[in-house]
Amino acid sequence: MRRRWISHHRKFMVVDKYHTKRMMPEKKSIREKRRPRTGLGTSQTQEKINLRLRAERLARLIMDNFETGDWYVTFTLERDMTEEDLRVNYGKMMRTLRRWYKKQGFPCKYIAVLENLKNGGRKHGHILLPAVADVPFSGMRQLLRTAWTTGEVYLKHYGGEAMDASRLASYYVKEEVKKDGRTKAGRMAKENLAKAEKNPAFTRENPELLPMRGRLLTSHNLLHTEPVTQKIKTAETYREEIKAPKGYHVVLQLSYNGFTEEGYPYQHAVFESDEPIPEEEHYDYHHHRQSEGRRRQDRDRHQRELPARSRTRKAGPARRQRPAGK
Repeated sequence: MRRRWISHHRKFMVVDKYHTKRMMPEKKSIREKRRPRTGLGTSQTQEKINLRLRAERLARLIMDNFETGDWYVTFTLERDMTEEDLRVNYGKMMRTLRRWYKKQGFPCKYIAVLENLKNGGRKHGHILLPAVADVPFSGMRQLLRTAWTTGEVYLKHYGGEAMDASRLASYYVKEEVKKDGRTKAGRMAKENLAKAEKNPAFTRENPELLPMRGRLLTSHNLLHTEPVTQKIKTAETYREEIKAPKGYHVVLQLSYNGFTEEGYPYQHAVFESDEPIPEEEHYDYHHHRQSEGRRRQDRDRHQRELPARSRTRKAGPARRQRPAGK
């Protein structure tokens, strides 16, 4: 099986190759090439797999919606407040930002996370925002300080490369929140985790006392490009060496050969374009899954925009001319 994902601007490509129970090689030597059992608990193994898949999905979402020069913002609190108060102040900030982006004629799309909401240390948040042309660093900082009045705001440019998206996604979905030992809540969180490790029943009886993963918040106008899965029947298996398509290079830090949960070989490859894609060449790729009616409308509109002589018609079978007098 091959699952391929291409960002809408074709700058990034992610390809997964793997075997399943339904699609197995016919050769016995390849079919029995499985990893030996590790003996790890099912829940422990599945949790690691789920965490990795969450990070990879979020990295694709970031690569599809944000580019080099966008803003990565961290906002903190001057004084501690409840979870409800933090959400209220976050909502006020987002309303201010939406109004400002609307005045600029630019969509306000974002990916944010609120961290340490319960028993994990100092509460704070991060948000990824698109940059607006002709708005400098000082202007963006002034806007964010006006929108967020309960603490300090720190911002920097987002790198826009595959490694930047992967690092940011891994941080957003990290398995545990930071436990700040300088605060009372952070020290209590460490003590509760130590109790949970010694006594598994403590987790079931007191789930509200353990640290909670950061809450991910995304806008509704993000572009979600879906991967395309294809059954490969022309080859028994894939080669372990990862080669990049023409015009791309392999991101070695994010590409690897491994095994699925069932023990079968698995390959994950991330490719990045060698040159930036010009803005005029950006287009919706085939896996955006447009409806048949939408595709028909786009085709008709394109035909109307062409000169009369350039319009194409479907070539049908040639009609036989009847002889004269019949």
